[in-house]
Amino acid sequence: MTHRLIALLGSVILLASAPSGQGENRRWEMELELVGPLDSVLLDCAPLGETRIHADLLEGERRTLVVPVPAIAPLSEFPGAGSSASASEFEFPPKPGISAMGAGGTARFLRWLPRPQSGEKIGAEVGPRGRPPAPRAIARIRPGGIALVLGALVLALGLRRRAHIAWPAQILLAALALGSGMDSGESIPARVLEGGTWGWRVTESARGALPSGSGWLEVQPEGARVRFDITLNPLGGRVSAEDGSLVRISALEGPRPALDPASSGGPDLDRVWSRMSAGADFGGWRAHGPWFTGEGLPLPLPPGEAPDPPGWLLKGLKPGTYALLGHIAGEGGHSWVRIEGTPAAPNGAPGSRESR
Repeated sequence: MTHRLIALLGSVILLASAPSGQGENRRWEMELELVGPLDSVLLDCAPLGETRIHADLLEGERRTLVVPVPAIAPLSEFPGAGSSASASEFEFPPKPGISAMGAGGTARFLRWLPRPQSGEKIGAEVGPRGRPPAPRAIARIRPGGIALVLGALVLALGLRRRAHIAWPAQILLAALALGSGMDSGESIPARVLEGGTWGWRVTESARGALPSGSGWLEVQPEGARVRFDITLNPLGGRVSAEDGSLVRISALEGPRPALDPASSGGPDLDRVWSRMSAGADFGGWRAHGPWFTGEGLPLPLPPGEAPDPPGWLLKGLKPGTYALLGHIAGEGGHSWVRIEGTPAAPNGAPGSRESR
């Protein structure tokens, strides 16, 4: 118990002191065994957050699965000199509290999966890169809020001759609609597809919540509670931050950009900037017009006819190396490409010459 408390306190200290260039990872994975009948399972990592699994298992059903939890690393991987604790006790976070909801069902911790890979090491050993700013969330009215608004309109019509009663009632219903009927909404995630000689990865950023996915997870402000919601039937889920924003860095799965200056294999870009390597002509950043699939990189625009690239997109790029930045057309207006050097791609894989 003492060792668990020390590890938890150390984790909180480390969370508070994490550098701004890369926040502390808030996503660890553990293996869990579930036996029905089971409605749901709560994995409590207070004060850091929780994971809720909506299981819906029937009697006798058994599932072994890997689930994310919002834990953080202990203060040190190994105990200090003279400690009686073993190294394994400090290698992983404290086990979360497990509560199984169901008539006789059980949930049992099996093991931690290996320590997550650093976000800056996913795909490459590169320095801190600028994260895309999280788009603003759009507020929405829940069905209950719509009902309250309609009720206010009906009341206004019914009491239109009694203004001294109708107006206070409408104000009260409007306040209820705003207070209980409004949903703060979730922003469309911003993302950067990032490539280099080391491979490809994607960085996503959103206010409120992101769809479930693997990778390195950061949260701002760093003390915000994190919650994972997992469903088994069908398999899915999401991760959310209480009054905060999330950044996730993961290996890029699926099609990769194929942006050869001689002929683009996609995606279409409506804003493009390029920088030649050291010693080449036209040093510095050059702005280009829209670049469409099947076309070569457009000629540079005259100085002053295009905006400079966003500062956060430039952060971390090495000086003197070829780089290409672009804004992907469509996709909600929040998708970007950042390439440094010649991105690696296996033969025949999306993004390689052989696949075109």
